[in-house]
Amino acid sequence: METRNGLELRQILEQDDLDACLRFFSQATEAERRALSGIALAAMPTQFPLISPFRESPWWQVRAIAVLASCSFAELKQRGWLWLPDWDHVCAVLAARRPDWIDEFAEAILNFSTGWWGHVRRLVREGLCSKPRTEKYVIGMVDYLRYRPAGETRTLREQLLADVELLDDEIWRLFEIEGCKGVSFTTHDGHTSPDRRWDQTLLALSEEGRLSRPRLLDASLDALARDFDPYQARWFSQFHDLLAPTDEERLGRADRYLVLLSSRNSATVSWALKAVKRIDKLEPIKGRKLIAALRPLLHAPQKKTAISALAVLEGLVKRAPELSSMVALTAVGALDHDDTDVQAAAPAPKRTDALRRLD
Repeated sequence: METRNGLELRQILEQDDLDACLRFFSQATEAERRALSGIALAAMPTQFPLISPFRESPWWQVRAIAVLASCSFAELKQRGWLWLPDWDHVCAVLAARRPDWIDEFAEAILNFSTGWWGHVRRLVREGLCSKPRTEKYVIGMVDYLRYRPAGETRTLREQLLADVELLDDEIWRLFEIEGCKGVSFTTHDGHTSPDRRWDQTLLALSEEGRLSRPRLLDASLDALARDFDPYQARWFSQFHDLLAPTDEERLGRADRYLVLLSSRNSATVSWALKAVKRIDKLEPIKGRKLIAALRPLLHAPQKKTAISALAVLEGLVKRAPELSSMVALTAVGALDHDDTDVQAAAPAPKRTDALRRLD
């Protein structure tokens, strides 16, 4: 014999009563919910059209609410996620149910579509789930804010300030992930208006004192040190330049630029070498440290980079003659470069005293 709760749920479903369905489940225990999952699942078709009028109908919504309010996470996953009711209803159901799988639910939604980031962000803001630690949550933020929805007139800056907590954590996590060609800073800023660009927006927030300028400088260097794909990495070097570091800020990060000379990304190496040369003019870098950092560049596939590194070494000899032997032994490695112009720029072994002493 069917229970009283079962009979009441069937009546609610037959009447397509959304409010009654929400009230009914808000008073149910988890055990009572689970006992009703069979009725909820049986009431919803296994196949359904995806057109909005059907999905927005009370008939559909009340059944989707019942499924979400009663089924296990495994049962919900089996049906996919396009069946979910309106997100006002989703939040109401989850707020009343507080299932122990809600964090998994948030991650599953992001795995289904990063374009649903706004829904997950709402769950986080309303305290219904923990903040996802997956990359999909960070990528989803860029994806969600990439396009201006119909009727949306706010700039990217205004959207971020409307959810100001994003400036404390999510913004910085954007510098930790590579993204992909479809969803990344590079792709986003290359196909949008200035008031929607991340670089311009972050710069403006920095100038307003809402984001730490030193932290942005460091975060962009951290991103470059992660050796992202060249397509993705170029945004971070360009953004660093957009911040226009002062001489003092560059000097304070001299070691960071030197480390980037060993990047696997040739464009990053070339960019970092320019910074190192500028720093070296402002305040000479310790000779041995400079030699060690420049050594790998003598074999760089880009001849311009290799020749530029040789020029820096030549300048080092002029200001620190005592290091001439070390410089010569290092620079002669350029003779093994594939490009003849680099070979020509390298010191000839016969003219190197240090090499003669080794013979």
